[in-house]
Amino acid sequence: MQFLYNIDILYMNKSNKHLLRANIIALYDIGWTMTKISAHLNISRNTVTLWINKNKNSESLEDKKRSGRKRKTVTKDDIKIIEIVKKTEKETCNNYTIDVIKKELEKINVFICNNTIISRMKEYNFYSAYPFKKPILTEKHKQDRLQWALENYNTDWSKIIFSDESKIIKDSIKKKIWIGPESKKIKRSSKHSIKRNIYACIHISGLVTYCIFTENMNSDKYIEILDSNFIDIYKNNSNLIYQQDNCRVHTSHKLKQYFKNNSVHLLNWPSNSPDLNPIENVWFLLKHKLSGLIITGDNFCDLIEKNLKEIKYEHIYNMIASMQIRVCKVIENNGDSIDY
Repeated sequence: MQFLYNIDILYMNKSNKHLLRANIIALYDIGWTMTKISAHLNISRNTVTLWINKNKNSESLEDKKRSGRKRKTVTKDDIKIIEIVKKTEKETCNNYTIDVIKKELEKINVFICNNTIISRMKEYNFYSAYPFKKPILTEKHKQDRLQWALENYNTDWSKIIFSDESKIIKDSIKKKIWIGPESKKIKRSSKHSIKRNIYACIHISGLVTYCIFTENMNSDKYIEILDSNFIDIYKNNSNLIYQQDNCRVHTSHKLKQYFKNNSVHLLNWPSNSPDLNPIENVWFLLKHKLSGLIITGDNFCDLIEKNLKEIKYEHIYNMIASMQIRVCKVIENNGDSIDY
């Protein structure tokens, strides 16, 4: 099965635009469809159609000379901009904005607008994204994570059932709204917001089981959830291994005895390692889908269930298929956090 992501994606910068176009033509010539080419190279189908038609009409694959506004910076300025960006990135640990960069540039007598800075950064493959939030790792955490990664370098991840719980709080699901000229940019919220808890398991074959509940999680509630939603599924697939994190509920004496009584094989798991659990990516997708919906106390559970079930099998497959990459990155980072 082909992953939805592709490690051979070609970035649209000056140096490889022509190579990208040549790849489009080459793939088309060996019989690939335009849709397949579009998916493989992660570009729009319209772009694929454009260059295939140009090739059919014997037109050059080079960019045509365009009229337009004169470039505001020369190569020397571009180098200064990127040097300042890299310096600011290092000094602020990524906590910088375009305005910060602009002020730093003004100190060396480079006066350009924010849009020009953004354009130059994009040309050098910088991009805007939400930063990853990671727990603080002690040296002990890093050593444990590194040891775990080395021990699980050859693990068959298709035999693992990944599990986790998450809180979904209505007012914490952020979304942009339209503000009129006479409107106030204020959103009223109740003191006690509507909250739902969710437990779920995923396997490389897809969503295994889930449970939506309102009670606080404790050992008794966890055992109740496992009895109702998991244990029968596991007994029919006893060759699988169950993953859970190391929160106190999961490692209590009651739970240890429960797993022993039911012959559940557990995967050893390092502390403070949400970046290693692919189900965290499921929570991200779920909350993103919920962010665009109107939620009330009456429809909250239904919306969670509906949107959880709508997460594509391919997404879950890819999340778990990325485990080998995650393990390698932990080893490369000597146990430190990774970008997942």
